[in-house]
Amino acid sequence: MTIRLITNQVSFAASCALLSACFVMLCPDASVGQEPAATDAAATYSAAISEGPMPAAPAVQLPSLEAFTGDAVAAKLPAEFSGSATITSTAGIACLSESFKDSKRSKTFQAMQGREETQLIKLTGGALTLAEVVKQVADSQIIETMGDETILRLPILVADDATLVIRGEETPKVRLVTKTGTLLANAGKLFIIDATVSSWDETTKAPTAFADASQFRPFITSFTASQTYLAGSTFQHLGYGSPSAYGLTLTSHPRRNTEESVGNWPTGTLVKNTFEGLYYGFYSFEARDVAIVENHYKGSIRYGIDPHDRSTRLVIAKNIAEGTIERHGIIGSRGISDSFIFDNVSKNNTQSGIMLDRQCSGNVIVNNRVFDNGNGIALYESSNNRLLNNIVAFNAGTGIRCRNSTDILVQDNKIVGNEKFAVSCEGRHLSDHEKRMARGDTYETIAGVTCLTNVIAGNGDGQFKGQNMSYLRVGGIQKQVDLETLAADIGGNKRRLPETDNDPLGGELEAYEIEFQAVTRSAEKLLEITRTH
Repeated sequence: MTIRLITNQVSFAASCALLSACFVMLCPDASVGQEPAATDAAATYSAAISEGPMPAAPAVQLPSLEAFTGDAVAAKLPAEFSGSATITSTAGIACLSESFKDSKRSKTFQAMQGREETQLIKLTGGALTLAEVVKQVADSQIIETMGDETILRLPILVADDATLVIRGEETPKVRLVTKTGTLLANAGKLFIIDATVSSWDETTKAPTAFADASQFRPFITSFTASQTYLAGSTFQHLGYGSPSAYGLTLTSHPRRNTEESVGNWPTGTLVKNTFEGLYYGFYSFEARDVAIVENHYKGSIRYGIDPHDRSTRLVIAKNIAEGTIERHGIIGSRGISDSFIFDNVSKNNTQSGIMLDRQCSGNVIVNNRVFDNGNGIALYESSNNRLLNNIVAFNAGTGIRCRNSTDILVQDNKIVGNEKFAVSCEGRHLSDHEKRMARGDTYETIAGVTCLTNVIAGNGDGQFKGQNMSYLRVGGIQKQVDLETLAADIGGNKRRLPETDNDPLGGELEAYEIEFQAVTRSAEKLLEITRTH
């Protein structure tokens, strides 16, 4: 049985609840009471409508991007070049072990090189340009330059005391030969500036097209304590479905489980690059303070931008992520925290435009344009995040979807023309619950969202859907949208929206149509639906 309580005065409890939610948004470390755990059993709720102006969105201080430019990257280049390049065995080199720990992959690596004991070019003792590596190796069967192309047929390892510099003015096109198992492994510093780096098929004289996740393609991976600086470059058709070999990876492997690795995280700056057809456009494991700014991710196979596993203090800004074939344009998964995702365009991706998944918290998603994806923005098992001033439009699924997540603030967004609901709020048990819990991906079946002063119009299934919620707070709904301005904002033609005065509701919210109508008619009414059982 559903209990409905309607008031026309600002209740002390409702005000406290709203202020508490906003306080958590402003102060992620603040401790507040936990919402009661929801189950998949039938829920009962109370509903209250309060009067008063909507709270302003919390002030957000976005990080300055002045330090993340091509000139800033160039200023970090070494002043002296004194390193050495030698051919050595891959045996005992820990940073290659994860990508090739599987016996099948290891045998494939041996077969590609045509030798039992596989080899690589190891850089030590200072900085080297790629042109100098060619000179020192002095073996055209391993690495050679022909015209504007430098062709690499063995892996390169940049040791922790070394730096590799690849500059387009000297080596404009770098071809990593697929057949011989080429890759770039960085344990020191890597600079790639104004160059093109691609996988390479020497038979077809073209980058290696993706066939399936098991087929090797060259990749770039930077490891514990490394620094990676990529600016103004193009990266084409790299990576496949092997750990740390996804395309471009920053990872704390191989010392991730030792005390020695504490504070020794990979970091870097990626600015104004183009990534075409990578398996993952970007992947990280326990990276810190990485800036991903003004890059273009096109046709990624599985993910566009994918920071993972306890990567933190990230700046993901002014990127375009489009055309991801399998999944999401931008996703943070498993403990991504205290990061900024702003001013990005995520469009035409098969699943979500932007997603936070599995215990991601303390993040700000602001000023993004997310359109023509599967879902718009999705928050799964990730509490305490803010979504502010985004355009979430014309996605094939739900505009903003929150699952098993609480303390979510959705404010000042335009959620328009999505084929399903504008916003869904859902708490539920997942089919892989035991597997998740076993690996530490804990979650509770609770969901709580505060939606304030959003433009919500023309969404196919309706405004809101709720199921097994802890709470839902809604106020300041606006239904008027300037379609010409919206079209200009997303760089497309003007689109039509269905005309409706009474957007439907879904799930357990169907019982609250009258209350939602009252809130929709007034910019100063706040509806709070709270679970009672």
